[in-house]
Amino acid sequence: MAKMKPKVINSLQDNCADFTKLKEATERYWLKAGYTKCWGVQVQEGSKWKKGLTDAELDAFEAAMGITFPDVLRGFYKTMNGLDRPGVDFKGDVKAEPGLKPAFYSYPDDLPSINQQIDRICEDNNITRQDMLAGKVPFIIPVYGHRCLVFDGTGRMLSMVGRDIIIYADNIARAIAKDVFEYVSNEVIPANLQPVPFWLENPDGY
Repeated sequence: MAKMKPKVINSLQDNCADFTKLKEATERYWLKAGYTKCWGVQVQEGSKWKKGLTDAELDAFEAAMGITFPDVLRGFYKTMNGLDRPGVDFKGDVKAEPGLKPAFYSYPDDLPSINQQIDRICEDNNITRQDMLAGKVPFIIPVYGHRCLVFDGTGRMLSMVGRDIIIYADNIARAIAKDVFEYVSNEVIPANLQPVPFWLENPDGY
């Protein structure tokens, strides 16, 4: 159950090679990761990433969302497209019968969940999806849970719960690695000090 080392996590970029590295490392970790006594979705032991999407499937995904994806998001979904089994939520009691929810969103299976999450965030922040599609507000798309990629050209991932919004990581790969391997860093990342239009005007840089 070897975790990815902090040095490796900090070096991850959103490219095919690093997405593949992350895919392989997480699958090895999930073989015997076990479960923790907490609330929220956890990955089932033995889970594997599903095969990545083709260009045609990605085009259909974009059409369903009504927007062109950044290259980093297309690259992610080309490498991996959700997991082969649902996540489990024990609601704080690992002896209880867990609820089943997507751990990572997959197209087309989890399209309804993706849309529900976007609509919920829009409602909580008093905007509409049309505001995002019209370019008034940067579009966001949940990749897993409440971790969302913001379409502002930076590749940053936001953690979005109601109006509680923070910059979670400076790219998709590092966000996933932070959550899977429970990595906490106190390093201030200069790029993350830059505001996110509308969503976050005063980020703290972590």
